[in-house]
Amino acid sequence: MIAESISDSRILHEHLDQTIERIGAALAEQGRITRQHHQDLMCVRALALRSVADRLYRVVRQAAREVGKDVSLAIHGEHLEFDRATLDQLVAPLEHLLRNAVVHGIESPAVRVRAGKPERGKVVLTVRQASPGIVITVSDDGAGLDLVRLHAKAAQKGLIGQGAPLSDEEAMHLIFSPGFSTADEVTGLAGRGVGMDAVLHAVTAAGGRIEVRSEAGAGACFSLFLPVTRGIVHAVLVRAGSALYAIPSAMFEQVLEAKAEHREGNEHQRSFVHASHEYPAVHYLPRLLGDSACVVSVMRQQKLLLLQEGGARAAVLVDEVIGNREVIIKGVGPQLSGVAGILGATALGDGRSVLILNPVQLAHRGDAAPRAADSPGVRAPEAPLVMVVDDSLTVRKFTERLLSRHGYQVTTARDGMDAMEQMAVSLPDVILLDIEMPRMDGFDLTRKLKQSPRTACVPIIIITSRAAEKHRRHALGLGNLCKSPRSDR
Repeated sequence: MIAESISDSRILHEHLDQTIERIGAALAEQGRITRQHHQDLMCVRALALRSVADRLYRVVRQAAREVGKDVSLAIHGEHLEFDRATLDQLVAPLEHLLRNAVVHGIESPAVRVRAGKPERGKVVLTVRQASPGIVITVSDDGAGLDLVRLHAKAAQKGLIGQGAPLSDEEAMHLIFSPGFSTADEVTGLAGRGVGMDAVLHAVTAAGGRIEVRSEAGAGACFSLFLPVTRGIVHAVLVRAGSALYAIPSAMFEQVLEAKAEHREGNEHQRSFVHASHEYPAVHYLPRLLGDSACVVSVMRQQKLLLLQEGGARAAVLVDEVIGNREVIIKGVGPQLSGVAGILGATALGDGRSVLILNPVQLAHRGDAAPRAADSPGVRAPEAPLVMVVDDSLTVRKFTERLLSRHGYQVTTARDGMDAMEQMAVSLPDVILLDIEMPRMDGFDLTRKLKQSPRTACVPIIIITSRAAEKHRRHALGLGNLCKSPRSDR
């Protein structure tokens, strides 16, 4: 009986082995089919640049005919595919860049002949794959950007002071200022000053950045760096502070053990050179995301990530490198889609959501397209101080980052009592106020502020979902408690 039981057990074991082998083969086949279906779905969402090529050729032909110039357009890399939504978003900026190249860049045939150039001008649109996304360049063989004229127009519009020193790069980025144009008169193609500002906004909204190069007499080149917007990407999972983040693997040049001098502070350490490449500073990743309370741990060895994208480099400090993953990029919604340096998000196997970051863009987001007010010699008053009073941490953080990107100083308070304590030290220039809060709500805070001579004239903007007419009247009534003229604030 024991021998028969052992034999039965052996047969059962063999059957189980065969069943496990069949299940493994079925899972492998299911995985292959799933990957194939995913690729097919990605292809459905993808559109090659050639789908809009005729439209771009037509824009150049029409613009050249209207200004009396002879211009040809060459498109390279039109087989590369974009996410359908991204391509739709980029068509208008590309059209404007091409139109600008024809109207502002290419000289008239007579001028080109005198300069020893062929009568026909040439505009080239190139699309190429780059880590970790796509680079689109629009270049021409025209006269290039007239930096002297840019200085004069900027001074005329009050963007810079007369005789203010500006580098060539800063002068070139003046063209992205709202309302700025070098055209002498307004036409259907130029002079309105809305084009390049709209181009910058569209590229930034897609999570990208713009670089400008120009050579006098040889032409100008605009490079649009766009992140990956669809499909699967290989990423490295890292931990910084208590949060996990993913960084595309294609950005990595090297991972080093962080030395003591890299951890002396929390961010913006001095520059250093590694493998003949200079890195302007060492940044702690949470600080790049605006978490000023997060500090570098001295209890364990950190990792120093040397990252590169295009011609830009960054050295980023993290607490741990977990490993490589193959992740699917998902959208992050309208609240975060326009934030520079956030490529998307993904879900891990345990259900946690992780942001996919571009730390190079986070480190250089103030340098990619500086505003005129950030340049030397530009007239820029001291940034106003805005106080955000809301009991929601998400609302406070989002509003703080939004206002900071537009040049405001921001302080936050979690409710009315917290706001009163902070205003005992310093007064803001304006208050953004919620109504429903613990301890002291927005109406009570408004009443107390308007009854105090010191705070009565601080402007208050109430932001709330309570849009009924009675709430509006109540708020306006509280605001009318202050009848005296405003002070020097």
